[in-house]
Amino acid sequence: GNLGAGRRVEGETLYLPAARSGFMLTYASLTAELMNAWGGSAVSSTFTLPVVRFLQGLTENRRAVKSKLSDIADHLEANIMDGKVLSEESAINSYRFQARTAKAPIPYHVASSLVGELTPVVLFLRSTIKYRSLIIEEPEAHLHPAMQKTLTCALSQIVSRGVPVWCTTHSDTVFQQINNLIKLGSHPKRDELMEAYGYTKDDLLMMDEVKAYEFITDTNGKAEVKALTMTGDGFAVPTFNRALIDLSDETVAFMDGG
Repeated sequence: GNLGAGRRVEGETLYLPAARSGFMLTYASLTAELMNAWGGSAVSSTFTLPVVRFLQGLTENRRAVKSKLSDIADHLEANIMDGKVLSEESAINSYRFQARTAKAPIPYHVASSLVGELTPVVLFLRSTIKYRSLIIEEPEAHLHPAMQKTLTCALSQIVSRGVPVWCTTHSDTVFQQINNLIKLGSHPKRDELMEAYGYTKDDLLMMDEVKAYEFITDTNGKAEVKALTMTGDGFAVPTFNRALIDLSDETVAFMDGG
């Protein structure tokens, strides 16, 4: 039916959906249809408003001459993507990726899913689009655990610059990294440990800056949202911990001679 989404408004929350690599492959055709909808035409695709806003952002994105978060985008390109995101600004923007060691850029249908997942993050960190907070789903998607750690620190740096971040995750690595940043933030040997492990003050999180919630499905199939308790070691996540303990028990049981 008719799409009543209108256009993006400055200061809206920036929403980065899951399956970002898929959107990077299809956004051009999707946004062409949505642009017709902005004029009142009917569309066959059905998206939630946050996803429409995301597609509009990809379409209209312009790189800022100076952005307070652009150095974080540079860091992600250098330390996770190992290359550069290239954009051609037009009625519907087009994007390509050039690996650090490559002689020419490549389109996204032959780029890795890692590149596809992180490209929207990089683009919006450099964007002229102003937003008051960031919601990112599954930031760990298609990332090696070491790269999950790097991205989690980048999200913490965004918080340190005054932009709140909401994050959904199924990654125990991401959660443990958040706990480590919280513990380091108030550690009596903070400066010594920061130097030893390569952290900066922007990476750190204070206890009162972070809240965590767990979605628990009851026997009737309904989800209950429960706030997790902050401890001296950060947040304990019962559903994660139970799965890890079960896996550990199996590993011990299956050992030769166990």
